[in-house]
Amino acid sequence: MNPDYNRPDRENATQPPSGLADEEYPTRIPEQPLTPPNPGIPRGDRAYSPSEQSRNPAIDELRREQERHLQNLGELRQEEARLSRQLQDLRQQEEYINRRIEGIQLEEEERRIADIRHRLALSKTNQVIYYLMGALGVLLVLRVVLRLLGANPDNQFAGFIYALSSPFVTPFETLFITPTFGNSAFEINALIAIAIYGLLTWLVIRLLQLIWT
Repeated sequence: MNPDYNRPDRENATQPPSGLADEEYPTRIPEQPLTPPNPGIPRGDRAYSPSEQSRNPAIDELRREQERHLQNLGELRQEEARLSRQLQDLRQQEEYINRRIEGIQLEEEERRIADIRHRLALSKTNQVIYYLMGALGVLLVLRVVLRLLGANPDNQFAGFIYALSSPFVTPFETLFITPTFGNSAFEINALIAIAIYGLLTWLVIRLLQLIWT
């Protein structure tokens, strides 16, 4: 501790001497700082007042920049929400298109299977018709050959061929006169029947193709 503070004259320095009046010994004026503090310049770590902050252009510019960033951020969030909705719509459209494609492919596959079945059925039908027409043609050709060679009609085989082919030759039997040479005969009408039946077979097959396809 400084010993000067314990001196009696230090303690009574501010008191006037006992022999002087108050007007002869003026009262001591408290010390004042040489220069008043500048209110515009903060001292030490003192916080800025609102008036000081408003008078600082750098702070105002930072505030405006912050407001612009916040506004841009809001716009970006709105744009993100809009793009999210568009993306969701696009995904729904993609799912709908995929379902439509799957449905179309399924329909195409069903039509293809149905067309194959129709073609198989038509092919089998044509084969049956060709087989029947072939059998009829062979039967009529045997009749023509047997009649041309003068086969005995009392023979079981010849009689069977004549009896079986007669219903198919009867509609053309009186079309032309059958030339005969003894026991032999050339049945032109049977040959014409073969041609007519062949033409009818071709017409029937074409009609079935038009109907089934």
